[in-house]
Amino acid sequence: MPLSRLRFPHRAIHTTPPNPIARIEELGLPFKPALPGQPQGTSTSTGGGEREPVSGPGKFDFPSPPSPPSSTSTSSNSNSNSNSTPSSSSSLPVPYPPTPPLPPRAQSQKPPFDTHAFIRHLTAHGFPEGRGKAIMRVALEEVGRKRWEAEGRGISRGDLENQAYLFRAALSELRSESSSRSRASSASIRSTLTALRREVDSLSQKVKEDVDTLRHEIQMEVNTRKNESRLETKVPEVEMEEVNHKSTITIGELRTEIEQAKWNNTRRGVGVIAFFVVFIIAFVELLPKKKPALALPAPQPTTAKEEQRETVGLPDLREWERKDVEVEVRY
Repeated sequence: MPLSRLRFPHRAIHTTPPNPIARIEELGLPFKPALPGQPQGTSTSTGGGEREPVSGPGKFDFPSPPSPPSSTSTSSNSNSNSNSTPSSSSSLPVPYPPTPPLPPRAQSQKPPFDTHAFIRHLTAHGFPEGRGKAIMRVALEEVGRKRWEAEGRGISRGDLENQAYLFRAALSELRSESSSRSRASSASIRSTLTALRREVDSLSQKVKEDVDTLRHEIQMEVNTRKNESRLETKVPEVEMEEVNHKSTITIGELRTEIEQAKWNNTRRGVGVIAFFVVFIIAFVELLPKKKPALALPAPQPTTAKEEQRETVGLPDLREWERKDVEVEVRY
């Protein structure tokens, strides 16, 4: 039960106080003026119960209300009333008819107010009877108003016990509800912690796998980069080797061309020489022979080269060799 349902009952505060005289008559309290022939130290019996006498002049008491009588006490009270009525009527100047016995009632929680003793106390101290009645009514009204205010502001002991019982029940219900909620929350927290642990384990495993994958990829990239750097360093060497091979091939081709040119030049020279030899032989053979003349003057001595040139008329082969050497130097 929530605490908001706990409402301490309170009595409604009326705008106007109740009528004290009607309230006194409703509660069955005695309200009779003092008779002129009645003595000051006696009390009248009303409602089947006997009122205690006043304890002396100048004093008035508020005795507690009598306990609710039983059936036997009610019958005995009725008998005593019937027996005591003639004696009381004999002492009074004006006789009153006998009153029927009142039904038993529960013990009232209202404070008793002896109006007769109050008026008698006032008349004993010099107040007239009418003024004493007025003062009694004012006092009774003030007592009723104070009681009305007290009832509006407070609660009875039974209501307090009921509310305390309801409060204890609500408190026990709150405790059980809080304990059940705490158990449910602890169970949910445990399940959440278990799920979180599983997620953390899966995440840690995934992170390890990702780290291993990244490490492997990084290692592969490092290896590829090393290979690329090695290849980049080998490129100049390969280019140098290619240039060397090309230069070697070019030099070999040039040498073959030079040798071929030499061979061609030699073959041409040999052919030219053979042609000139054949031409000379043919010319010598076909040339008509002259008759020897008579004594000719002796020729002047000449060098062997000039002689050979004049007699044979062949070209100088040294010039051809010089031309071949010049051609080789040009290539």
